[in-house]
Amino acid sequence: MVLDESYIYTFDKNNYLMKVMHECIQQKDIPYRSTSTHCFRIILIQDGEGSVVINNDRLDIIKNDILVLNNTESYKINSLTNKELSIFTLVFEPSFVSSLDNYSFDLKYLKVFIDRNNDFKNLVCRDNTATKKVLFLILEIEKEFHNKNKNYKLMSKVHLLHILVLLSRYYHYINRMPQQNPFTKEKILSVCKVINYMNENIASSISLSELTQLSNMSQSNFAKAFKELNGIPPMEYLKRKRISYGIQLLTNTDRTVLDIALSCGYNNTSNFNRTFKQLVGKTPRELRK
Repeated sequence: MVLDESYIYTFDKNNYLMKVMHECIQQKDIPYRSTSTHCFRIILIQDGEGSVVINNDRLDIIKNDILVLNNTESYKINSLTNKELSIFTLVFEPSFVSSLDNYSFDLKYLKVFIDRNNDFKNLVCRDNTATKKVLFLILEIEKEFHNKNKNYKLMSKVHLLHILVLLSRYYHYINRMPQQNPFTKEKILSVCKVINYMNENIASSISLSELTQLSNMSQSNFAKAFKELNGIPPMEYLKRKRISYGIQLLTNTDRTVLDIALSCGYNNTSNFNRTFKQLVGKTPRELRK
């Protein structure tokens, strides 16, 4: 059960760049099932004991465990004791990291999500000396969102970048081969421009050719650059972004399912319901119950 959520929104507030949420799971509950999303996740187990199934692999989890999940991994969490399992989750758009103000973006920030080696484990190593620092930074982000002091959004981003640097530097989770085609300022700007276009036109019909033309790249180069920065292809990203926006509207408004479907870029409820069920595991009406 989600206890509370806080957001850093895009300028138009149609989508969020970062979300933090507190959840609790009891033993009697149906195991918590994630939705397929366009975002990356870092999950902290704040209290209790349980298990998590990630793409059919089961792991035991205890207090202060940290999980790292990309946008291709589904998971289910279950409490194993009578005590509530308390969870704090960071959810963020890849573009929240890649759209750095000075454009000095290094792909290593996101490699733990999109360029892993065979040693990677979703459960961050408990014995690594850097894990205490990662835990501290996650809790600092929680404090920033709770207190909402001046520039808390910027400070949350700074802490997130620090976490990603630690995961890259002190854990043997990522491929160490040099990046063959480093991202230029122009490539980052092009991909960010496309994502901004998606945000601003989420209710409209958008084609791959339209996005490719906007990027000023060939279709193959655009598709490769987009996936390297965001973990999934552009049209899959758009589909998941639409459904994430739909969840937001279903949860926070009393608008009809048809009205929400239209606002998410679907011209009928049939296509919206089918895609929603595929990604969320429930229909829109079931989510609202």
